Amino acid sequence: VPPHKERYADACAYLAREISKSDVAVRLNTEATADLVLAEKPDAVILATGSLPLQPSIPGLDAAGIINADEIQEGSRQAGDHVAVIGGGSVGAETAHYLADQRKRVLHLIEMRDGIGIDLPKDARICLLRAFDTTPDLHIHTGARVTEVGDTFIRFEQGEQEECIDGLDSIV
Repeated sequence: VPPHKERYADACAYLAREISKSDVAVRLNTEATADLVLAEKPDAVILATGSLPLQPSIPGLDAAGIINADEIQEGSRQAGDHVAVIGGGSVGAETAHYLADQRKRVLHLIEMRDGIGIDLPKDARICLLRAFDTTPDLHIHTGARVTEVGDTFIRFEQGEQEECIDGLDSIV
């Protein structure tokens, strides 16, 4: 869903077509019990269960109506015009990029580490940072630790300073 990732959907569709042409048995929505796996006599078992988003313990986070990045990217929830994204790793940075492409009026990206998208592959990070350079309404806060969240605000510490962003429509 993030901008410039359309080719990943093409790759997934290609892999699905290729597996359907093969002799590989695919079973979906099936509980992989020990008995079922042993009955198949596999050479190897690969466990790929996915992941759940990390939700840090920040005062007010549970009550603030936070929108999960997955909800934004899946289209199940929409963000308002004044948005803050907590977390500038790959998921947060790409979600901010997606929101910027939707022309949000004010967009804040808050990251604890000293850089944005540090966990992205180098080429993807370079492209992302170039896109951010041309996004005038994006405010990037690095080295910032969120200390409190409310329905319309985020407080964070950046260096020795305490900052507050208020008037937010959405927090992701």
